[in-house]
Amino acid sequence: MQSPASTRRSSDSWRWFLCVAALFASVSQSVSAQGLNVFDSKRSGGLAIGGGTSRGLQIDTSLTTDRLKAGAVATLTVKATIPQGFHLYSMAEGYAGRTRIELTETPGLTPVGEFQADHAPKVKLDETLGIELEEFTGSVAWTRQMRIVDPAIAKVAGKFIGTYCSSGEGGQCLRTNESFITSITKVDAPPTEAGAATAAFSSVESPLVGKNPGPATLRFSLAPENAQPGDTVTLNATMTLDDGWHTYAVTQPKVPGARPTTFSLDKAKGLTPIGDMFVADRAPKRSTLETSDGDSPIEEHGGSITWSRQFRVDDAAYGVEGSINYVTCREALCNQPKTIVFAFGDLDGTGPVPAALPAPTSLSDTFTADDAGEANLPLYLGLAFLGGLILNVMPCVLPVVAIKVMSFVQHAGDHRGRIFTLNASYAVGVIVVFLCFAALAALPQWFGWLFQALDLSTTDFSFGKLFQSDRFNLAMAGVVFAMSLSLLGVFEIPIPGMIGSAAGSASHEGLSGAFLTGVFATLLATPCLGPFVGPVLFWSMKQSLAVTFLTWATMGLGMASPYLVFGLVPGAVKLLPKPGAWMVQFKQFGGFLLLATALWLLTSVRTDLLMPMLVALLGIALALWMVGMVQFSLSPMKRRAVSAAAVALGAGIAAFGYTLSVEPTHKLAWEPFSTARLNALRADNKPILVDFTADYCFNCKTNERLALNTEETKAIVERHGVVPLVADFSDGSSEIKQWLDSFGVVGVPLTVIFPADRPNEPIILEGVYSQTTLLKKLEEAVKPPAVAQAAVKTANVR
Repeated sequence: MQSPASTRRSSDSWRWFLCVAALFASVSQSVSAQGLNVFDSKRSGGLAIGGGTSRGLQIDTSLTTDRLKAGAVATLTVKATIPQGFHLYSMAEGYAGRTRIELTETPGLTPVGEFQADHAPKVKLDETLGIELEEFTGSVAWTRQMRIVDPAIAKVAGKFIGTYCSSGEGGQCLRTNESFITSITKVDAPPTEAGAATAAFSSVESPLVGKNPGPATLRFSLAPENAQPGDTVTLNATMTLDDGWHTYAVTQPKVPGARPTTFSLDKAKGLTPIGDMFVADRAPKRSTLETSDGDSPIEEHGGSITWSRQFRVDDAAYGVEGSINYVTCREALCNQPKTIVFAFGDLDGTGPVPAALPAPTSLSDTFTADDAGEANLPLYLGLAFLGGLILNVMPCVLPVVAIKVMSFVQHAGDHRGRIFTLNASYAVGVIVVFLCFAALAALPQWFGWLFQALDLSTTDFSFGKLFQSDRFNLAMAGVVFAMSLSLLGVFEIPIPGMIGSAAGSASHEGLSGAFLTGVFATLLATPCLGPFVGPVLFWSMKQSLAVTFLTWATMGLGMASPYLVFGLVPGAVKLLPKPGAWMVQFKQFGGFLLLATALWLLTSVRTDLLMPMLVALLGIALALWMVGMVQFSLSPMKRRAVSAAAVALGAGIAAFGYTLSVEPTHKLAWEPFSTARLNALRADNKPILVDFTADYCFNCKTNERLALNTEETKAIVERHGVVPLVADFSDGSSEIKQWLDSFGVVGVPLTVIFPADRPNEPIILEGVYSQTTLLKKLEEAVKPPAVAQAAVKTANVR
């Protein structure tokens, strides 16, 4: 039991640590918020800090629109007039003095897109900071568009925050933090040139990727203009891609690594769509991508591609509003999906609306992959050192720290140099073990051909592609999940007995004994280290060799650092917190962190693999629980018997989960469901099989595996010309919901068979059913009415 004094001392030490951490965080936040350029020694003498009036920088704002109506678009303009001899930094990320425009109030308005400068800044290399900075001189105006919700209260309030500096000897930097407020005003629409397309019926959009121009330029048009009722107009969306870039077709199937281009029509006033979808002006380039699940079809466009859709004009006042969602890729790199909103024509009865607008987004525009990790290497190394230091509070480790330090003190007597040397030798032993982990992580780079074979992604193999493989991510999630169970106390990672005996014999020697003790003590601590080392091992497998070894060495140094500190100051060992129940609780908290990591890993795999993986995790948990129950209570022979049974049971459950993910070998030629397609087939007296399903529906997958996608079902479907349609309700489609309601059901699974000669008398199968039942209903659907009438279930169909 701890004495009150020791408890108070331990509590005080933790309180002191938390206070220092809080102080550091608050100071860091304050400095970051002020945006101080603390590194720019050339300009620091004239640095002006604070808000209010900025000496010489003039800020003007306006909020204008040519249609003061709800649904119209207004433009917010923030113009900065820069004093002569000064320059103002751009909005580019990466510099604390960058310009920011923060909107604090936008009543009656909805901001759309981001601020855009009226011209590009000049890029200059700052010799002091060693980085490139973007600068404006003279004047610059930023604009951002707003949709008007309520024109009566429309206004914008915000802050303009930035830094403007003068160059040369005696140069200075001044900080500005000006508040602004502006109300909406109506202006006349700018005249258009004769013969030119008006802003109401055409637009050009070049979305940014990060702070740079993106690889795609989009042109939208609705032509011809001024069409009359009865005429046909065409909505065109043309995408022009830079060399080497591609996007995916609207017909691209849902497969890992490919995302189809999609169009959404949110509003069509005075127009009736013709056809079911946008059609490309040329066929996509078709290929296959070899993945862990076999060959996946790929349909992509490069260069310039135009998608079109026609509309019949029903009213002289017509307009259309919608959006396109797409992704641009080059080789193995894909940008973040972008959504661009377009709006043309008369949508509210007050005249045309302007141009296309970028859809608002709160995410960064692109994923940046730093394979070597050098860009954030100091951060990675800091986290690695902190992680190694935290390992010392594990229940298997912390008691060893005090015991080993005091042991070295006793062996060395009062010779501080000898004490430090022994501790340093012990620390080197710890680091060597971590370097062995680094070598293990480097195996994929030394034997890349083997990992390439295991991943089955043989085209353009790079180690980062392991994390694009569902198989690899599922394996990693299983390992992390098992490690979390170890931290939660379900089982402990066993250590071979020879390591313990070797550690005991090594402790009686000099420097070599201290070194070997460090090696074996670290191995003995692996029941606590393993759950943390496992995830780091997987992460470091995708880094360069230099970063891999440096990261692991830093983590080892973090774990060994207490020995180095206490070697210099042996009396400081008394400051260590006393072992107690808090250590077990800390360990269990780490288990929940690893569970969260496993869940995060599962977010990157296909949705149809989630249920099989959850079943496999159940098998892993049950097997490890059985092992943990008898780990220290039975004889070795009985433990081995129980372990064998646990492995067999867990493997059986995991195998059952795997069967849920196996693609059927006799899959029907499913077509996407749509009301227009269904009604067209019914009008042509075609027999139709509609599968209302969803990715999250386990019963749906059961029907598809055991009844729908089977050899017998495929035979009768092909023999009688039955057209199979799949209605995917995964995203809650309103169109599919209406059909479910019309059949009197509230959800999926639902299978509906429309007989060719009785299109208004569908046969309905709800819930889970057998293949025999489905075949019987299909036979009824293709029989003459007199034979099948008694078995047909009718429903009201639109």
